[in-house]
Amino acid sequence: DAMQRAGVADQGFEFAVDIGAGYGLHAPWLQQMAKRLYITDIVDYVYAFGPSTLTALADKFQRNDRALDRERIEYHMVDAHSLIYRDGLFDLCVSINAMEHIPDPAIAFAEMIRVTRPGGIIALQFDPLW
Repeated sequence: DAMQRAGVADQGFEFAVDIGAGYGLHAPWLQQMAKRLYITDIVDYVYAFGPSTLTALADKFQRNDRALDRERIEYHMVDAHSLIYRDGLFDLCVSINAMEHIPDPAIAFAEMIRVTRPGGIIALQFDPLW
């Protein structure tokens, strides 16, 4: 809703990344916006909770009438301070309530700018304490 209110398109993106996404609770929403989604976190949630993690997540979304297309998602364990992606790869870079967990948000934000293509969108959401 915030993107729409700001006059920013909320669909039609080719590549999107969710920085500090945990195991991907925002994936169904972001998949409506982009053809390919990369979910990143410094914790390897898929490894930590086993291969059934993605199945359990898809089942949870399905119970709540949300589709999750696992073929269009990649999970990467990566530090927000040093993203593994090439410059300008993403049309959309999102981080939802993750900055308070990142030791140096300025470095993470610089990395987000680096991996977002010129004219791309960076969308950040912060908890009220920020």
